[in-house]
Amino acid sequence: MTARITIVGGGFTAATLAIQLLRRTAVPLDIAVVEPREHLGRGLAYSAIDPDHRLNGSVDAHCVDPEQPDALRQWCMETGLFHRDPECLLPNGHAFIRRGDFGEFLSDQLAKLASERRLGSTVRHVRDLAVAATVVDGQAQVTTANGSTVAGALMVIATGNPPQALRFPLDPKDRSRPQFIAQPLEPGSLDRVPADAKVLVVGGGLTALDVVSTLIRQQRARQIHVVSRHGLRPRPQAPAILSFDGTRCRQAAVVDLHRPIPDYLKEVPRTARHWCVALRAEIGRAADAGRPWQEPFDAVRDVVWRLWPQLPLDQKLRFLRRLRVFYDVHRFRAPPTNLAIVLSAEAQGRVTFSAASVASVRYLDSEERVEVELLETASAERTWSEFDAVINCTGLDWTNACLHNPVLQSLVDQGRLRRHPTGMGFDVSVLCEALDCEGSANPLLRVVGPPTSGVFGDPLGVSFIAGQAQRIVPDILSTLTARQHRQCAGGC
Repeated sequence: MTARITIVGGGFTAATLAIQLLRRTAVPLDIAVVEPREHLGRGLAYSAIDPDHRLNGSVDAHCVDPEQPDALRQWCMETGLFHRDPECLLPNGHAFIRRGDFGEFLSDQLAKLASERRLGSTVRHVRDLAVAATVVDGQAQVTTANGSTVAGALMVIATGNPPQALRFPLDPKDRSRPQFIAQPLEPGSLDRVPADAKVLVVGGGLTALDVVSTLIRQQRARQIHVVSRHGLRPRPQAPAILSFDGTRCRQAAVVDLHRPIPDYLKEVPRTARHWCVALRAEIGRAADAGRPWQEPFDAVRDVVWRLWPQLPLDQKLRFLRRLRVFYDVHRFRAPPTNLAIVLSAEAQGRVTFSAASVASVRYLDSEERVEVELLETASAERTWSEFDAVINCTGLDWTNACLHNPVLQSLVDQGRLRRHPTGMGFDVSVLCEALDCEGSANPLLRVVGPPTSGVFGDPLGVSFIAGQAQRIVPDILSTLTARQHRQCAGGC
């Protein structure tokens, strides 16, 4: 008997889960992936067509299946990618490929595995938008925009990250204005920036780095001003990755989710402040020994999925309010190629960075320019400046995630899914079973990847999502097998 699984969302999370399910199953599976985009595995992040939008980690840190960690590098060599994109290669062999190329790798890997039809398993791409879902009488059902129903024995929510947030005074109603770009990662969105423009980029993370790289390379902006409240920017890669000695240290790029929790964190109280102080002390000891800060930081990063659940809720909220921005700039590091482009433009005076926030926005009558009042963080000084375009690169909009996704909203409305108290995604068990409004786990409804951020802290990178899938795939398969046995016992 074939076990039927429905996956809502068709980005990286769906790809890694489907691939690992197909490789590990002992029974035939029928996997239906509901995704409106043309290609599975790409989502928004890896549908990028801009040549300047690159992975922020080496190919050695990106795997779709933890049991095949070298698959991406092998695919790059087999397809000649390193020859087609020589800019991706560093002198020591580490490679930072384009996000669109990684998306092609994901689609290729899933298509090849699906074509093998191992044990008679199939993967169906339901190219439509999921608008509602439910789990009734042991049956998971998804309704799509065209009115069709996709049914399965188990449903997985793999909707990825919510869109970029629009923080006051930026307003959703201004999305249609030509001077305002709310979602800069959407293909073609930066084409709206006029030539020789003066541009304001709001937010200083990796998205801003992508945007600035594109505007500089395309000669679209004569001047770019990047503002963020703290004025922080993504940190560089580890010295072992950037070294010019001609030898590639793979271990420097790898995420190791099997690391033990550092002993020094076990010896301090479970508070965000104590852990932060302890980590800074460990970084100091590393510096004294001639080792880079990335080593002790990565040792903590790799175990966040086990550390974060130990923090009391008030400490989680404290971290999100006060420390998350500092964690992110060290965690999400700059691709070397993009960093070089931006630093060169900064040295020429074409790009400036400052610690400031947008206090108010005034669109001029001509609808060609916009006037922005900036509030300097340190001095509290307010200044008005005119720009040809304002590009939103602020953080993800977790607070309103349901508003952007009708499937999530429908499950919340039914009480089958509840928001996590941190405001980051949804409540799940250790096996990613959705918790309903009363806190009961539903093994037939799983939530995987970024929507579990509130529970696990940092399931945002490729290796973390693939590792999460690896941990839950055995339980998903055993749940399906047990369900089949019960059905057969009842007269199949």
